[in-house]
Amino acid sequence: MSIQPPPVPTTSTATYVFDPWMTGGVSGSIITDVGAVSTSIKADLDLTDADWAALTAFDGNCTSVAVTDFAWHIHTQWNNNENHSSGLTNDCAIANTANHFDPNFACGPNSDNIKSPQCANKTYGCNATLYANNPDVCEKGDLSGKLGKMKAVNGKIAATWIDKGNYPTV
Repeated sequence: MSIQPPPVPTTSTATYVFDPWMTGGVSGSIITDVGAVSTSIKADLDLTDADWAALTAFDGNCTSVAVTDFAWHIHTQWNNNENHSSGLTNDCAIANTANHFDPNFACGPNSDNIKSPQCANKTYGCNATLYANNPDVCEKGDLSGKLGKMKAVNGKIAATWIDKGNYPTV
């Protein structure tokens, strides 16, 4: 007989809702449960009605080939209409969102601190294996570097990740 320890209580929960009218047809949510020692991140997204033409025109990384792997990250600002919690194309441009959240100066190429002297001559090496051994190698906001890319199957992303390192709690 084994005895399981009680679950660690959640200290805060945040739900990010994707409004298809504001996100070019993407709908669903991402729910984060931030606990004392880890954070659960659950994505339930529907991309079947996404405006791929607008995305392809805006971002050269999107091609006519169906995109199934998505980088995801947390930015430091949201300088859009305060009534909108999601957006598309220019809403998500650096002028409106700044760069990646990186309070510990991991200094990736998209770090909000990349111009800081603390980032001079630093080499960024973030991946799930390195992160498991040392959470400080990744920007707090570099979720795809830490946990892997989001993967769509038949136009849907349905997955849960556990971040045991340094998930942003502020």
